[in-house]
Amino acid sequence: MISLVPFEPRFLEGVKVNPSQKQYQYMLENPETFQGAWCGFYGRDLIAIGGGVVVGEEIAGWILFTDKVTPRRFLALHRVIERMIQEWESNGFSFYIHVDPSYKQADRWARLMGFSLRDDEQVEGRTMKRYFR
Repeated sequence: MISLVPFEPRFLEGVKVNPSQKQYQYMLENPETFQGAWCGFYGRDLIAIGGGVVVGEEIAGWILFTDKVTPRRFLALHRVIERMIQEWESNGFSFYIHVDPSYKQADRWARLMGFSLRDDEQVEGRTMKRYFR
């Protein structure tokens, strides 16, 4: 069972990002990055940190997986994320995500979540795929 709780800096102690997102490990060194985020726990294991940033009438979603995420836990997390997106959409927001093209599972996950590829966009000097719902 996944539980979502507001981010607290102490949650980052000893956390490592999922190997597929290892280029983002540096983000864990700056807890301020995650203010306003939500943490997904499976039991006592932190499996993901995520949130959304309001940009006009859209929400840019983001998620950082830890090395504790497994296929079973990912499925449970998928259900929680879907409920959060539906809540934002019911409040009139459209939702988009940027997907790192080097992380092939992210493309698959985006499509499973009902996202469609719109275009590519430069984000922090990198080309990212932009998906909308």
